[in-house]
Amino acid sequence: MKPKLTNSDYSWKNLKTFFFRKMKNPKRKPKILTASIFLTVLVFSALFIGQKTNQRFLEPTLIFEDANNTLAEVISGEDKWETVETYELTLNANSETTNMMSPPPPTKLSLEQVRNGSGDSPLVNVDWQNGNAGASNAHYVEGWGIPYRAIITNIPAGTHSIDIAWDIKHSSANAIDFIGYYDLLDYEPGTHAANFNHLKETIDPTSGYSGMGLESTADIPEPDFSGVPNDALNTFNAIKSDNLAKMAIWNGTINSMTYVSQGDLAAASSTTVLRIVFTTDGGDLILSWSGHIAKKTDWGDGNSASAVSGSPYHSRILQWDEGNNGDFTSVGNQDRSLSAAAVINPPPCNVAGPGLVCPSSTGHVYENDAVLPNSTSIIPDGYKYQWSVTGNGNISSGDSGTGAKVSVDAGTGCGISYTVKLTITTTNDVFVTSCEKIVSVEDSTSPTWTTSPGADATIDCPSEPVFTAPTASDECSTATVNEISDVTTPGSCTGTYVRTKTWEAVDDCGNKSSQVTQTITVRDITSPTWTTSPGADATIDCPSEPVFTAPTASDECSTATVNEISDVTTPGSCTGTYVRTKTWEAVDDCGNKSSQVTQTITVRDITSPTWTTSPGADATIDCPSEPVFTAPTASDECSTATVNEISDVTTPGSCTGTYVRTKTWEAVDDCGNKSSQVTQTITVRDITSPTWTTSPGADATIDCPSEPVFTAPTASDECSTATVNEISDVTTPGSCTGTYVRTKTWEAVDDCGNKSSQVTQTITVRDITSPTWTTSPGADATIDCPSEPVFTAPTASDECSTATVNEISDVTTPGSCTGTYVRTKTWEAVDDCGNKSSQVTQTITVRDITSPTWTTSPGADATIDCPSEPVFTAPTASDECSTATVNEISDVTTPGSCTGTYVRTKTWEAVDDCGNKSSQVTQTITVRDITSPTWTTSPGADATIDCPSEPVFTAPTASGRVLDSDRERDIRCHDPWLMHRHLRQDQDMGGC
Repeated sequence: MKPKLTNSDYSWKNLKTFFFRKMKNPKRKPKILTASIFLTVLVFSALFIGQKTNQRFLEPTLIFEDANNTLAEVISGEDKWETVETYELTLNANSETTNMMSPPPPTKLSLEQVRNGSGDSPLVNVDWQNGNAGASNAHYVEGWGIPYRAIITNIPAGTHSIDIAWDIKHSSANAIDFIGYYDLLDYEPGTHAANFNHLKETIDPTSGYSGMGLESTADIPEPDFSGVPNDALNTFNAIKSDNLAKMAIWNGTINSMTYVSQGDLAAASSTTVLRIVFTTDGGDLILSWSGHIAKKTDWGDGNSASAVSGSPYHSRILQWDEGNNGDFTSVGNQDRSLSAAAVINPPPCNVAGPGLVCPSSTGHVYENDAVLPNSTSIIPDGYKYQWSVTGNGNISSGDSGTGAKVSVDAGTGCGISYTVKLTITTTNDVFVTSCEKIVSVEDSTSPTWTTSPGADATIDCPSEPVFTAPTASDECSTATVNEISDVTTPGSCTGTYVRTKTWEAVDDCGNKSSQVTQTITVRDITSPTWTTSPGADATIDCPSEPVFTAPTASDECSTATVNEISDVTTPGSCTGTYVRTKTWEAVDDCGNKSSQVTQTITVRDITSPTWTTSPGADATIDCPSEPVFTAPTASDECSTATVNEISDVTTPGSCTGTYVRTKTWEAVDDCGNKSSQVTQTITVRDITSPTWTTSPGADATIDCPSEPVFTAPTASDECSTATVNEISDVTTPGSCTGTYVRTKTWEAVDDCGNKSSQVTQTITVRDITSPTWTTSPGADATIDCPSEPVFTAPTASDECSTATVNEISDVTTPGSCTGTYVRTKTWEAVDDCGNKSSQVTQTITVRDITSPTWTTSPGADATIDCPSEPVFTAPTASDECSTATVNEISDVTTPGSCTGTYVRTKTWEAVDDCGNKSSQVTQTITVRDITSPTWTTSPGADATIDCPSEPVFTAPTASGRVLDSDRERDIRCHDPWLMHRHLRQDQDMGGC
C-alpha cells in the first residue's frame, strides 16, 4: 500500500488566481494522479465545484501541473471551466499520496434585503433575498425602515472593517435619510396594522443560519443634517431615545462606526458611506440594520422619494478590509434596491369646516381641503372616503358619509364637542390614513335685555315695595331671566330699609347677560303715640320700694321705646324716707318723640332691721382641722344693721383633741332695734386613719433555694401615735416542689383605734434552674456482631427538687450490611418544675468483621469412569450476623492424557452480607477411561475369488477407540468433536 498524506507532507498557498470547475456531479470525491517520488515540487490547483449553497463552494476537484507546464485534467468529462479561487499545494520530496484534503474555503460577503410580501399578501416571516424588491413582494410606508443584513462566511478570526453605503438623495428627492435598528417596520406601534390591516411581519436576521449566538449591538453615529430643518434629525433622535439607533451583529463585536462621507443634501443624488470596524472569533458573521425611508413630514411635501419612478432606495456594500490594515478589497456587485412603487406616500388629509357651532344647529359642511397631487377630482383617483362623527353630533340624515363632503348636525349639549374624522383608504382597502377635526358645540354669545326693570323709588313706611322684572332674548336659544338676588339693607332705624332686586339673563348654554337692578327705599317720618298712661301717685312704708308703672306707646313703622328721662328723689325728714318722681318720653327707632308724662311715690320708715344671712351651719370636723365660723349678716330696710358676737364657748370632748365650740350673734339697727340671737356650733372629732409613710418592700421573684426577705412599712397619724401591726404571713405552695408564694400583710392603728388600709409584700420563689449531670452516660463504643449494645444511663441532681433522668430517644441507624448498625440513646434530666438539662448521648456501633463458617464440607474427591459425568456436592455455610452465600468461584477442567479423560475441580467460597469471605474449599473428580472398545459389527466373511478379480474387504466397526493407527487418525481428522478435543489438549493432529 502507498502511504497516506499527513499534515507534515503538504502546505497550501493562495495563488490569487481564479478558476471554477462546474461539474455535473458535485458529490464525486476529489482525486489526483499519483505523484512520482522523484519530483521535488508538484503544484496542484484546487478547483471548487461550481454549485453554491449560501455562497459557499462545495468540495474541490484537483488537477496538477507537470514539468512541461501542461494542465492535466484529473477527472474527465464534459465539464466547463469557470472562475474560482486557486490554491497551491506543495508536497515534500519523499511524500507519495493518492488522497488529499480540500483547501480552506474562501471568505464570501453578501448583502440581502427583506421581502415582506405585498400589502394584500404579506409574509408572516420575512424573506431575506440577495436581490431587489418591488411592490409585488414588498410593502412599506414612509418613516419605516428597510431591513438589510450583510452575511460574511468563513471569515478569519481577528479585527476587520467593512464600508456600507446608502443613497440619501435620488432624483432630487430624499431617499434613505439615515440608518437604524433592523426592525423598524412598525416604529409607531400599531401603524402597520392600521395601514395594511395586518400585523407587522417577523424579522430574524439569523434566519437560515444556526448557532449564531446572541445578538450584540452598537450605537449608530448621528448623521449631519446641518443646513436643513431639524425635522429629520428630530426623527433620528426620537428613534435613538427609543434605543433603536443600533447596528446589530452576531458572532462578533462592533468596535467603532464612523462616517467615511455623508451625502450632500443639496445635490440631486448623493450617497453616505459608513465604516464599521468589528472583531470576530471566525466562522460565519452577520451584520444587520435598516434604511430609514425619508418621509414628507420631515422633508416637506414632494421631497420624499415614494413618488419617484424607478427604484430610488439603494443600499450597498462597497468594500471590506480583512485584518483592518487599510488594504480594502472590492466585494463585487452588492447593491440592493427597492422600487418606489413598494413605498406608499399617504395622501394628504385635512378636515376643513366650522370649528364652533351652536347646540342643536344643523347642516354644518366639512371637506378635505388638503392639496391633492396628481388628482383631477375632489376624491383622489384610487382612493375612497369614509366620514364618521363621534361625540355631541352626528352625520345629517340622508348623508352617506362617503362623499367628498359631509353634513353634520350638532347635538343638544353645550360645551360638549364632536369629532369629525375622515378615513382615506385605497379602493382595495390596503392602505389607510386619516385626519380629524374637533368641533366645539357651544353658544358663546350672551342674551340681550329687551326691557329694563322698574325705576328706582322712595316710599313711606308702612307701604311695601312693588318691583317690575326686566325681559331678555338670545340669538341661539331661549333666554331665561333669573332673579339672582333680593337684598334688603336695613335703614338707620327700624322699619326703614333699602331693598334691591338684581336680575340676570341666561341662555341654554349658560351664557349670562349683564346684571340689572331696581332699588326701592322705605323711610319713617311719623312720631309714636301713647297707648297707656303711667301709674297713679302713691305713699308706701319703708322698707317697701316704690313701684312705678311706666306708660306704653306704639308706632306704625317701628317699635316705640318708652324712655325714663328722669328719676328724682327728694330726702325725707329721717333716713329711709323720701319722695321719688319718674318722668317718661316715647321715641320710635327713627328718633320721633312723644309728649312727656310722670308718676310720684312717697316712702316712709317704720320697720325694724332683719337677718339677711344665717350664721354658718352647725358642723362636725375631723382632727386636726380647726373650726371656722361664719358670722350671720343683717340688713335694715331703712338704715344700716350692725351684727355683734355676744359669746364664744368651748366644751372639751371625751378624749384628747376633741371638743365642741359655740358662737352667738345679735343684730342691732341705727335706732337700737335688736334682732333675735343666732348661734353656730362646731364639733371636732378624730375618725381619720393613720397614713403610711413608707411602703412595704416591693414584690419580688427569687430563685430557689434563696429565702424571702421582707421589709415592713412605717406609718404616722396627725392626731395621735400610729402602731404598725403584721396581721398575716401566708405561704402558698407553687406548682412544683421548692416553689411557693409568700405574702405578708400589715395594718397601722392610731390611739383611737382608727385603722389604715392594709398593705402587702409578696415574694415568689421559683425554680428555673435546670438539673445538673452528676455522672455522664457510658462512653461511645464499637462492638462486634452478634454482641448486643449495653448502655449506661447518666445520673443528675437538682438544688430545689428531685431530678428525673429520662431516656428521650433510642435511635438505631442500619449499617451498610445486614447485622451492622449504629444505636444511639439520648437522655435528658427534668426536675419537678419541668426544667430540662442539656441532652447527653451514648453511641454504640455494631460491626461485622467475622467471616462465615462452613457448616458442611463439599463432596469428597472421587474418580469415575468415562463416559460418566462428574456430579458435585456444594458445601453449605452460616454466619452469626447475616446470611452466608456460597459462591462457586471456579470450575476448572484439566484434560487427561487421552481423549475422554480429564480432571474437573470446583472451588467454593462463602460470603456474608458485609463481604466477609470464608476460606476456599474444593472438590475434585477425576474421569478416567479403562474400558476397551467393543465390536459392533464383524469383518466380512472369509472368501475365495478368481483372478483377475481384486480382493474386497469389509472392515468391522467398533465402539470406543479403534486400535488401528490409521483408523484412529482418520476418526480424529473427520470427527469434529475429536478434533476439538485434540486442539484443546494441544495434541499433534497426526497429519490432519
